Order: sequence, then structure tokens, then C-alpha cells
Amino acid sequence: MKEREIETLMLAGGIGKRLESITGCNQPKCFVELQHQYTAFDYILEQLQKIGLTATWSADNYYYQYKNLLELTNHRMIWQKPGGIVEAIKQPGGTVLAIAVDCVFPYKDLPDMIAKHEPGTITWAVTKYSYPGMDNYRGMDITPNNAIIGRSDKSIIRAPVTIVDTELLKKFSSKPPSQGEGENFYFDVLTRIEKVNKTRIMRGEKSILNAYFLTGPVIDFGTPARLLDLKLNFKKVIDETNK
Repeated sequence: MKEREIETLMLAGGIGKRLESITGCNQPKCFVELQHQYTAFDYILEQLQKIGLTATWSADNYYYQYKNLLELTNHRMIWQKPGGIVEAIKQPGGTVLAIAVDCVFPYKDLPDMIAKHEPGTITWAVTKYSYPGMDNYRGMDITPNNAIIGRSDKSIIRAPVTIVDTELLKKFSSKPPSQGEGENFYFDVLTRIEKVNKTRIMRGEKSILNAYFLTGPVIDFGTPARLLDLKLNFKKVIDETNK
């Protein structure tokens, strides 16, 4: 698919409560410093600029803080509806490249991931590059044709980076709550789709959930331990993701 046919969505909801022991307060995970006076927000804007992508940012608790910062850029804000990530992804409609803001990964791979995405499906970024503390993200069964059918192969790490056909997502997600987080996108909805996809593959039908292999490591810095490790090894990590 062409980049202009896909909406890039930065998932910036949440209050960063798990990082309070490091930050000293509740603040968006995107605003934590990865290096001195260099935040995750700075990192994301820099990476998106390098590959020529403009994003829509989805947030609720810190909507106005993001909005004020983004006024100096060509990015835009939308208010995240109740229902967590699932509803945030549905909101723009069409096909959405959804990226969690508390994640460092090879952004340079995104144009190729977009080009290889099949319309009417979901593409999920994965990697074989190991990184400390990412055990909760291990597990993905992938066929030789890159169809995702389960989560038992622990040599593969899942990234919170997906390209989603929102009409397909609507078929597999339940009615959103009036408030709260709703279903977990990665563990509830995508697991449901994996099971259906496995049956489809066994029947010789087209895959609706496919893997894209990134060329470097994935680091979710949403916990104190992983954030501290990333801060200590930032240059090495950036070098590995930019190879």
C-alpha cells in the first residue's frame, strides 16, 4: 500500500503511573527523558521526520499538553475515546499504522512495512533481535508465508506496532465500554484473530493477520527497569535500530 493511504497514529493515552518511581510524578511516558534534555517525544518526532511520515496523536489524560507541543509541527491531535487502544485505532477509520509511544524500534523499517501490507488485513511488527526485559513480549507462531497463527515460538518478540484495517478490527472487537480501557488490543483482540487465522490457513484461505520482521531490536520502556536500562544503553540501542 502507499503511505498516503495509511493514517499514522501515535498511541499516547495513559498517565505513566508505572514510571512514577523514576519521574517523581504521573506524566506521559512520551515525556520521559531518554537522555539529558532529550525525551521520547523528541525521539519520535525525529524518527518520523527521517522517513517522511506525519502522524495523528491520540491521547486523553494529557491531550492539551500534546496539543500545545504539536502546534509547532505538521502533526495533529485527536481526543482518544473511552475504550483504550482498540477504540483509538478505530477512530481515524480506513487503514491505520498504530504505534505505541513508549517503544524504541527501527522506525526506518516502516516505509517497507507499509509497502508490503495487504489491504483488508492486519500486519504486526515482530523481531528476532533479543533485548533484556522483553520476555512478556516473546511468542509468535509464524508460517513460512508470514501468517500469524499462535504464540508459542519464544524466539520472536512482538512489537506494539501494527497496520490495521479498521473494518476488520470492528468485526473482532466487542462493544466499547462507556468508560475505562475496554479490551486489550494485543492480548484479547489479536489473540482472537490469531485463532481464526489459523483455521483459515488450514483451509487454504487468505491470511488476515501477517508478521513483518523488523531489522533491529524492540524496547518497550513502559516499566522502570526497562526505562533505566534504555537510558544507560541509549547510544548502543539507537545504533542497533538504525543499522
